Amino acid sequence: MVAVNFNYKEWLKKRKTTTKVFIVIQFALGIEYSMTFTTLYLYLKDVLHVTNNLNAFYSSICGIYVSTQIVASLVLCRLFDKYRTLKLFFILVIFITFVGNVLYTIPYSPYLLLAGRFLSGAGGSLRPIILSELTRIYPSDEVMAQLPAMTVSYGIGTTVGPVINFAFVKARFTILGIPINYANGAGLALSIVFLAAFAMSLFFVSDLSKEFDLKEEIQKMDADKLSLDSLCVANEENPSTTLSERKALDNKPLLDEDPSENRTEVNKLGIMEIIMKLFSSIDIVLIFVFAFFAYITILLQDLWISMAVIKLLNWTVLEINLIFLFNGIIISSTCLVLVFKPPSKNQLVNIGIASFIATCYTFGIFLYFRLVNSIEWFNVALWVIYPFMMSTIVFVDELLTMSVLAQMVPSKIQAFSESIRLMFSRLGATLLCSLQLLPLNIFYMFVHHVWSFLWY
Repeated sequence: MVAVNFNYKEWLKKRKTTTKVFIVIQFALGIEYSMTFTTLYLYLKDVLHVTNNLNAFYSSICGIYVSTQIVASLVLCRLFDKYRTLKLFFILVIFITFVGNVLYTIPYSPYLLLAGRFLSGAGGSLRPIILSELTRIYPSDEVMAQLPAMTVSYGIGTTVGPVINFAFVKARFTILGIPINYANGAGLALSIVFLAAFAMSLFFVSDLSKEFDLKEEIQKMDADKLSLDSLCVANEENPSTTLSERKALDNKPLLDEDPSENRTEVNKLGIMEIIMKLFSSIDIVLIFVFAFFAYITILLQDLWISMAVIKLLNWTVLEINLIFLFNGIIISSTCLVLVFKPPSKNQLVNIGIASFIATCYTFGIFLYFRLVNSIEWFNVALWVIYPFMMSTIVFVDELLTMSVLAQMVPSKIQAFSESIRLMFSRLGATLLCSLQLLPLNIFYMFVHHVWSFLWY
């Protein structure tokens, strides 16, 4: 896709500027993610004084946030693949996210929080849009350098979120008649952050892939070269090949060797046909499965930490923010190393194995906190080990599955395919939120009896 009156040098300048905005947006999304989950439980419990349905509201708000991310990503990414109006999509989605954070700041009803998280969940669609645009405007070798940078930016945002929370620990003031305290101060800060992101989108974002789709152009050149090479080989093997045979060989479908050959057909397919094509590849299905289970574990960091710290360990908001801060530092540092030293294929396998061990560890420590949690120094030690284990899971979800899928699909469905991958991740998160609404006392009682039987 090449725009009329295309200037490549000017396009490169706009690419550089827009990529910087991508980094800022990822940073803002990371702040929103961590700040919300670190304060939401206390917001409902201490500010709005929700008692009867505390866990239900907490899980519902988390669930509606993730569900909106799923729906918004599928719809908006499909539209973005078709129209490529990046600037318009950024302005629209960031404004909706801004309004959602404003509603989240108003401390009068848990339903305002529910509405706020419902709207701000639309911001989750920006991540697959950013990834698809990066894949289209950078060569494949440079994409692998850009993706860790985006992950690091998002990770730094999740680290900075709890730091900002520290500024509101003793906050007691009003803005436009709205009382601000340690719980809804996060919403105020996020509103300011996304207002700034809205301004940046107005002035510094360009419709890059609409002007020039670098990935599609490279795929075309590779396909033409592959077809020509096949013809030359055939001519060497059989110099008497007729003209009609050469044309047939030249038009031979190459879908089995290169998925990009399907690029012209993909644009004509509907959503269901595209989904069926994606699910016909066992490699892509495995990526979706890995994403599903990886994100279930990642959401434990956001959904259960606050509940474990307050209800089970009887700690305070200070400890919650310290845990999130330490987690963000370790995870971001790990991803930062990968920016300068990408792992080899053997190392990827080892990281995959380590992520499975880390998943078992994550579920194990929350089970321990529920059933034992009586040894203070051991509780602290478990939290210290936790972010090192989580960093491997984050890598599998944020970098491995993301980068592999990005290289496997045609440019025409880049954003939509990534939204499906994120859908599987967020379905895992939604499932986890739904489990919170079940009568977990029965589940915990069953686990406690099994534990007692095995232990004694």
